[in-house]
Amino acid sequence: MADIFKEVEEELKKDKALEWWKKYSPYVYGAAAVIVLGTGGWQGWQVYDRNSRTESSEQMAAAVELARSGDSEGAIAALSELRDSGASGYRLLAGFENARLLAERGDTAGAIAIWDGIAESSAASPAFKGLAEILSVLHQMETADPEVLSSRLAGLAGPGQPYRASALELQAVLAMKKNDHETARTLYTQVTDDPEAPLGVRRRAAVMLDALPAPVSDPAAESAVPAATDSGTTTEGGTTE
Repeated sequence: MADIFKEVEEELKKDKALEWWKKYSPYVYGAAAVIVLGTGGWQGWQVYDRNSRTESSEQMAAAVELARSGDSEGAIAALSELRDSGASGYRLLAGFENARLLAERGDTAGAIAIWDGIAESSAASPAFKGLAEILSVLHQMETADPEVLSSRLAGLAGPGQPYRASALELQAVLAMKKNDHETARTLYTQVTDDPEAPLGVRRRAAVMLDALPAPVSDPAAESAVPAATDSGTTTEGGTTE
């Protein structure tokens, strides 16, 4: 999770001087025209990119404010526009916020479509794609085939993956939905034994391990154990001593 916020922070750092930009943008626009005419395309592109990011930043801020004020309809419309035409990075952030708002208002299918789109996007980083996959699966736990969902999480549950603990936890829940308590026990144990897993996730896994039914004994192994008698040891003659 830290990697995600670090990446978002890097994107937002590019707009560190947003307030300065708002104040002096008219002068920059004038300078941009001179640069484009005087030195060609590369410098012009740099100015255009900065302008595009500033505009996207303002659109994102406005959409978030609409959501905070209770105008989810307006926020969703603004975010949808930003997803289509915003600067790189902001399109991705707008997608996550758009999906969140859709899920909150009950349009789970619309939210899942956005998360799945991010998960399959070649433009998104592995961290963002993994987060989108987790969110998509999480919102389909009650409706989709557990086997299909668990297979989608397999790539995120391997050692070293940033969402390993969350993926294992979701896989354990899916196993329990199939009454596969032994698989659930194995998965929860992997979580509790992982020192890199978030503390809250480890605690939940420990609680679930305690709540699971006791492991089923092997009948074949039990039948191989001789029954004990209360009267002593049986002799060759069939009598007890």
